Amino acid sequence: MVDRQSIENLARFGVTASPSSMLNGTVRFERKVVLFNNVAVRDCSFGSYSYVAPYGHLLFADVGRYCSIGNNVAVGGSDHPMEHLSTSPAFYDRVFGGQAWTPQPYDNRGDRVVIGSDVWLAAHCRVLPGVTVGDGAVVGMGAVVAKDVPPFAVVVGNPARIIRQRVSDALQERLTALAWWDYDWPGAPAAAGLDWRQPAQTVSRMEELVAAGAIERLGPAVVQVQERPAGAPDQTPS
Repeated sequence: MVDRQSIENLARFGVTASPSSMLNGTVRFERKVVLFNNVAVRDCSFGSYSYVAPYGHLLFADVGRYCSIGNNVAVGGSDHPMEHLSTSPAFYDRVFGGQAWTPQPYDNRGDRVVIGSDVWLAAHCRVLPGVTVGDGAVVGMGAVVAKDVPPFAVVVGNPARIIRQRVSDALQERLTALAWWDYDWPGAPAAAGLDWRQPAQTVSRMEELVAAGAIERLGPAVVQVQERPAGAPDQTPS
């Protein structure tokens, strides 16, 4: 669970973490991030205006800005030594309190997952270790993603497959060049009147506002949660 001091420190930075969340390893936040109840995180980073809904489980992942991660979503994971005599962590970790002898070292960290910006991971989907999900992509409810997802693609199913693009190729190019997710639109008075329901019409005005310097760029400042004590059992096994 997240201790009270950590919650208060995060809150001062604009990060909201439920007391029932679990943060293991090194977890880095930009401002304006929300972790709802019973979220488990290990060695991750989160960009501004991203949230994780209840019971999300993320290991070894870098999450971009303006991301929506639904309830019961699982991202990344730990490895188990399939080439060893046993795959159980009883022989290399301290999940059960340790061994009566010195175990052979085993790094159980899975390959990192990269989630771009403005990505929606719908409820109950699964993103496997080593996958990159591109900017603007959508992963449908219950999908299992084993391969990289291109920017602005919509994928569904097990294994996940592309069913369509969110926007036209021409609009993708403009949105990518603009990189609108690098700017603080919710906090900008100049953004009043933008119709987010009409992307093709709105992107022109967004380009003008950015060119005029009317929208503040999101800063790189982060707050970091301290790593768990050395030798403490991992609270987020795969």
